[in-house]
Amino acid sequence: MHIDDTFRMMKRAIDAGRPAHGYLIVGSVRGAAMDLTMRILQTLFCQTGDKPCGSCDGCRRVTQRIEPDIHWIFPEKKSRVISADQIRNKLIYEVTQTAFSSGWKAGVLVGADRLNDASANAFLKTLEEPP
Repeated sequence: MHIDDTFRMMKRAIDAGRPAHGYLIVGSVRGAAMDLTMRILQTLFCQTGDKPCGSCDGCRRVTQRIEPDIHWIFPEKKSRVISADQIRNKLIYEVTQTAFSSGWKAGVLVGADRLNDASANAFLKTLEEPP
């Protein structure tokens, strides 16, 4: 499926008010996968009627990764692993708090292949039982 087709399918779900609580987007962090992720996030946080506009404050905050209701998780430390503490304290805890602006909250796990057993189990529990 082409990235534009995938985006249109996901945008329809968002526009209908029925997005899934989780999406798995596979691909390069510097390529089409990140482009698709940013378009989806802009659609959620865009402040105009024609979403995503790409230029409003909401879209700009998404692009600059400064939107307070989006929580980015990257591998850390020398081991380049995503730890269970990151999942629990930076993702689950933050996503369960009240939204600052739009009502949407999002967590982006970049590099899911860097989860260890403990962090993968913590993340899986969140997917199975969303807050």
